[in-house]
Amino acid sequence: MKELDQLMRNVHFSKRYQGYRYLRRCIMLAAEDEERLTMLVKGIYWQVAEEYHQPPCVVERNIRTMRDRAWAKGGKEALEQLTGMSYPWPPSVGELIEIFLEQVKDDESDKSK
Repeated sequence: MKELDQLMRNVHFSKRYQGYRYLRRCIMLAAEDEERLTMLVKGIYWQVAEEYHQPPCVVERNIRTMRDRAWAKGGKEALEQLTGMSYPWPPSVGELIEIFLEQVKDDESDKSK
């Protein structure tokens, strides 16, 4: 999922934050089974939390921290350019997972054409 790493870096998400790894893993789990999006905590956060030996609230908090840091450094504009949408405030963690999942799926469908 090299494309995912590039998309995340384009939105100013930095690998130096633990939230980067958590968000990346969340997106990968959602890509495996999109039904997990309907139950974020049980379907995604718990699994990521177990893999990293952290409580689910830490997983979500670290993703939010990374998002907020990126938002302050131009991530808002980069995300708006990537999606073509306007964001008056930072998207929730669940919304971020959906945004990046759609971008990855679009990239994969473009490659298969």
